[in-house]
Parts: sequence; structure tokens; C-alpha cells
Amino acid sequence: MNKKALFLLLFLSLPLSLSALHLNLKVGMGGHRYSLYDVNYYKRNLTKWDPLYGATVELNFSRAFALETGAYLKKYRGDVELRFTDSTTGYIYKYKSKFDTKYVSVPILFKTYFLSEEISPFLLFGVNLDFYKSHKYGEENKNKIVIGPFDGEFKKQATFMVIGIGSLLFPDTANIQAEIHYTRSLNKLYELGKNNGNIKTGGFEFIFSKRF
Repeated sequence: MNKKALFLLLFLSLPLSLSALHLNLKVGMGGHRYSLYDVNYYKRNLTKWDPLYGATVELNFSRAFALETGAYLKKYRGDVELRFTDSTTGYIYKYKSKFDTKYVSVPILFKTYFLSEEISPFLLFGVNLDFYKSHKYGEENKNKIVIGPFDGEFKKQATFMVIGIGSLLFPDTANIQAEIHYTRSLNKLYELGKNNGNIKTGGFEFIFSKRF
């Protein structure tokens, strides 16, 4: 038996039904902390809290295990200051930059319910594939040494680790889920010019979803 036939057989043997498929409409808030790594300096600044919203499909393979995927729309704004020490003169240069980033995030999450998917709190883990268009702009220091992000727009894809907890609220009436996610970027988001530094980000998301 070849691999494709074996995979199809395993898939068809899973205990699936139409009742195991749920649509989740989501709304929430996210606040991320940008981390700047540089050979001379390290700085973190908390971004503003911004809304996120979207929809996912949850496929329950059993009463305790599910796979969830879909799409979120996000927008994060942040203020970052980098201080660079010149190794020759000892002079400290300050560089301020702002980030205005729009995301389309595709979550691939595995959910484990403690008792059953109808009544129980749950754990989730997986990744977000974030496709974003970012505008970054800043201030050059008085000696025109560019040590940080430059003006302009660009597109990029980032992978975020996601872990979280949640619970289904009011299952007999409103059927609402409440979730808390912690995310952390697994790859560099920005390059910092001549110092070969980079920026990563991580933070928390608070999400409510209506489950159908």
C-alpha cells in the first residue's frame, strides 16, 4: 500500500461528523513587545494595544482533540528606541523608530480539551503564519549614521509560535469561547543595517469567539 492510500485510509477512519465541525467568529485585542537585538545594545518597547478579528474553522477529531485554522486581520503599532554606542568614540547615538504594521495571520492550532469539547477548558499550541505589510519610519541622528530601520514599506512572512488557554463559556446559551494566547516570532522581522541586528516580537492576545 502506498503512502497516499495509507494516509487516506487513516483520515477516513477518524471519528468525524458534521457536528464535529465548528465555525468560530473571533474578535479581540493584541499587544506585542518588540525586542531589538544588537551587538552593542538591547532594548524592548511595548506596542499599543490594537484590535484583531477574523474567523476560523475548528475540526474535532474526538471529544478531546481538535484542529483549528482560518485567518485573522491585525494591526500593530509600536514605538522603538535604539541606542548605539560607537566603539571608537564612546558616543551614544539615539535612534527612534515607529512601526505601523498590518497583518493577515493564518493560525494552525491544535486544541486539547480536558474533558470534552462541549464543556471543558482547553489548551492550544501551534503557529501563526503572518503575512504583513509594514511601514517603518524614524529619525536619523545628527551625524547621519543610519543604525536602525529606514523609511518605506515592505512585505514579509513571519512564523509565530502560539501557546494558550481558553474555555467555552455559556455552552447552553451564547456558546462563546474566551482565549488567551502568548506568541513569539521564530524568525527575524527587521534588519538593523550595518550592525547586523534584528527585531523580534512577542506578546499576548485576548480573544473572544462566537462558536457555531
